Formats: sequence, structure tokens, C-alpha cells
Amino acid sequence: MQECRPVSRVGRQIYPIVSLRMQMGRFLPVKQIRPSPFLIRNSGGGLEKPADWGTPLAAAIIRRMDGDRDAWSVLNFYSSQRDLVRRMEPLGSAGGWSGSRLWRLECSGGQILGLRRWPEGHPTAERLRLIHEVLAQVAARGLRIVPAPLQATSGETFVEFDDRYWELTPWLTGQADFHLRPTKGRLQAAMEALARFHEFAASADPHCDHPPCLAERELELTTLLRGGIEEIVSAVARGVSPELDSRAQRILTAAGGRLGDLATLVQVAARQMLPLQPAIRDIHRDHVLYTGDDVTGIVDFGAMRIDTPLTDVARLIGSLVGDDRAARTVAFEAYATVRPLSETDRQVIDLLDESGVVLGGLHWLQWLYLERRDMGEMEPIIQRLDGILNRLERRGIAGVVSRNQT
Repeated sequence: MQECRPVSRVGRQIYPIVSLRMQMGRFLPVKQIRPSPFLIRNSGGGLEKPADWGTPLAAAIIRRMDGDRDAWSVLNFYSSQRDLVRRMEPLGSAGGWSGSRLWRLECSGGQILGLRRWPEGHPTAERLRLIHEVLAQVAARGLRIVPAPLQATSGETFVEFDDRYWELTPWLTGQADFHLRPTKGRLQAAMEALARFHEFAASADPHCDHPPCLAERELELTTLLRGGIEEIVSAVARGVSPELDSRAQRILTAAGGRLGDLATLVQVAARQMLPLQPAIRDIHRDHVLYTGDDVTGIVDFGAMRIDTPLTDVARLIGSLVGDDRAARTVAFEAYATVRPLSETDRQVIDLLDESGVVLGGLHWLQWLYLERRDMGEMEPIIQRLDGILNRLERRGIAGVVSRNQT
């Protein structure tokens, strides 16, 4: 029998007493993980009990530890994993807004795994099976930079526990640090990796149809032009905070005047028949991991569905190089070394990129002002809005789209 004592850090250093043993190939909790009593490291270096568990901080700690307890319990469904988990590191949302929670697991045999709890209601079991089937297919065909889920004892690749879906995958190495060293070689590596993913994810006989992404954007733009934008304007006028309000007004100014032209272009493009296959739909620079100049991981596939893969090309190019035309040409050429792109494909990519930036900015205003969502810490939100504004106010792609469509 082996035992381990995982450490969880929430705000200050928290030291719960937790043991785990493996018996007959199953993970069995030796003790229930309880939210109290915990010991907190004080300023003098000693350990003490919290003075008041009725504070918001204490409530947050209890909620987080409840999640950690569930994470340990979920491991019971993966008895085929022979390595004993000796340390579990809670990562929270890992900086994202999807509502998922993540844990990094270190096993005694040296294997590192990732455990994810999907948000309630998303994705559906059917969608999650599609995602897992595609990832398994891509990994089996030789692309090992995707997190192919491990199989639970039920035979499924996910577990339903406490009304949420959970998955266990190999941990992908690398850092999402393209923005720190945006070289030509790293740009090419990202685009080639995406093209290989598309190549391996495609079925032997892909079908053609009207792309769902363009049909949805046509509907969104029509809704905005028929009164939706006025609702957002009114909500922004009521205000949330000075630092958000100034940016919201700038987004409205930059995006509002482009809705009509975009709606016309999207309407025409949506009538095209394009090859459809599994598309990631949320691939951007924060989801591409590098080790040196090599791409060693692509993460977060929760938005995957059957659509045109051109939507991924548009999303990733826009995220990596924005409106830099020379860099966009490099990106197009790198992707095309694996999967050729026609001139029509490039026009659709440019249109998807620009419409994505415009609608993306307005989505944020809907969430923050109309729906009053709690999106977490302010600094990452400000950074995201500033990135959108940087592209909207430069108006770089608008000219490209207009010329390509004439």
C-alpha cells in the first residue's frame, strides 16, 4: 500500500489531510475530504485554523475543496490506470471563460494526466462523444499533439458525476507563448499543425453543404440590424464601470458602422456549398502550446462540431497575426503546404475573420451589459477588449474583404 498527500492551494496555503490508496486496481479514498478543519500558514510561518469560516473567502475555499473532493472521487471510474496519483494540482479555469475546471495529476510512475470537469449543460453527451471520437482518430493517425481521452471502466471516454461530465487525458507539454516570440517559424508550425489536424479529422468521404457558421452569422447580423444593436447601445448607456464603458463605446463606434456591409457579404457567402468536417471553432493563440519553435499541443475542443474547417483557419490567423498582411500570406502558404486553399477559400477565411472580430466585440457587450454576466477578474476582460479594439479600429481586414468580394 502506498499513500500520498496532495497539496491544494487556494488563496493562502491550505493543507488538507488527504490519503489515497490503490487496492485491486481501484482508487479508494481512505478518508473523506472535508472542508474543515484546515490549517493556514500565518505570517509568522506557523499553522493555525482560520478565524472565521463565514467569510466569502472561506466560502470560496469550501466550494473549491468540494470540487477537489469530487475530482478524487471521479478517479474511481478509471481503475485501468495502474499508476497511483500522488499529487493533484487544481488549476481552476486556467484563465478561460468556458466554465470548465482543470486539475493536473502527477502519477508515481511519472505519467502526468489532465482531469477536466465540463460546465453544467455543455457539451451534451452526444457532442462530447463526437469530440472524443475525433480526437482519438486524430491521435491514432499519428498527430500526438491533441489530448485523446482515456477510457473509463464503463467503456466511455467520459464520466458523469454530480451532474457534470468529466474526462481524463494525457497532459500536453508546452506553453501558449506565441505572443512572446511571434516568429515566422512558429507561425508556420501552428498553421501546419492545424492543417494536419484537419487532414486527420476528415472522413474519407466529406460531404458538402451550406456552412453552419455562415448561416449563424447571417442570422446574428440580421438580428442586430433589426433592433439588436439598439438594445446593446441602451444597455451600454446605463454603464458598468468607467474602464469598461469607454471601451464599450469604442466597440460600438467601430463595429456598428460595418454591420450592413458585413451582412450583405455574409448573406452571399452563406449560399455557397463547402466541404464540411469536424472543426475546432475555438482555436486561437492561447490554445496552441509550444516547446521552443515546435507545436507540442492543441487544447480545448469543447466547441467542436461539423462545419467548414475554414472557420478554424480564420480564427487562428486572426489571433496570431491580426491584420499583418505579409504574415497572413505566410500563414496561408504554411497551411496550404498540407491542405491547398483556393482563392475562394481565402475570401471566405477573410470574411469569417472580420465578421468574427465584429461579432466577437458585440458578444462581449451583450454578456457584460445586457446579460450582466459575472466574467471573473477584470484584467483579462480588459485585455480581451483591447485586443478586439486594436483590430476593429485599424480596419485592416475590411478593405481586404471588400476587394476580394468584388
